[in-house]
Amino acid sequence: MKTLIILLVLLIGCSTEPEPQYPDGIEQPTQLVESKGCGSVFVYQFIDSTTSIVLTMNTSKVKFTQKRQTVEIQKDNDQIMVRMEKAGNSPDSVYFNYCDDAIPSNTGKLISYKARAGRVTFSTSEDNPIQTPAYRSNYRITIEVLDLHIYDEKDNLVKRIEKIVFWDVRVGWLPG
Repeated sequence: MKTLIILLVLLIGCSTEPEPQYPDGIEQPTQLVESKGCGSVFVYQFIDSTTSIVLTMNTSKVKFTQKRQTVEIQKDNDQIMVRMEKAGNSPDSVYFNYCDDAIPSNTGKLISYKARAGRVTFSTSEDNPIQTPAYRSNYRITIEVLDLHIYDEKDNLVKRIEKIVFWDVRVGWLPG
């Protein structure tokens, strides 16, 4: 009887699900592309010198945890927004001024295209990292976006991106 109780205790103790570790279930790409971010949550990655992918999350609609979460991008999704931004053609303008509180006088207008389909999976370095006041938040996020479809205003497909990973990006902090 004593042996049976010990065996049951061991089986029950071993059958619990392990705690997720950051990033939970998102594999690091073999070739990392630098991603940056700020705020809660604003991340970006350059595709080339004139084009970036920007992802923002509505922190009042998304609960951040180390455990992986997946959200489908839809036309009217109010949780996550993904867009592609392209520089204009004025060579003396500054187009990408992300996460910077110093605004240059020669800021150019970006051309923006919204994602209307795709799947976003994310995990944060800690559970419930959003602090009050906001400047106390400082955490990391890893985001994987699959099968991203980006459209212009006339709903013409502009670009399809099979996979993009924002790996271990520091966010939460505010510029300034």
